[in-house]
Amino acid sequence: MYQLVRKVYLDKQRGCYRDILVITPKPAKADTALMPITRLLQRERLSPFDVNPECCPDPQCFYAILDPRNPCELLCLKDIAIFFNYILGKGYKLNTDVTRMMQDGDAYIKGLICFFSK
Repeated sequence: MYQLVRKVYLDKQRGCYRDILVITPKPAKADTALMPITRLLQRERLSPFDVNPECCPDPQCFYAILDPRNPCELLCLKDIAIFFNYILGKGYKLNTDVTRMMQDGDAYIKGLICFFSK
């Protein structure tokens, strides 16, 4: 099962902040649908006050979703329908029960969009 979250990313090449889609865990190499549309990115500090907690640190790298139509570009949150159409067309299913449980329960995941699996 994969987790899809929204993350603010500092795009140093364009000099702006972008809302991007991030997938966890890393897609398996055998997953020919997801591997071509993911890119490993390094976590950038968004401000001097952006401190990584010591007890439950955020990973230093994460897998961002690329635009399936143009896999050189990160897919922004505003274009999430493109991602959903892509994964649903590849046979993945959205797990609304787990997503709802995590959004409504005490175990809050910041930026959670959904869980999905094949």
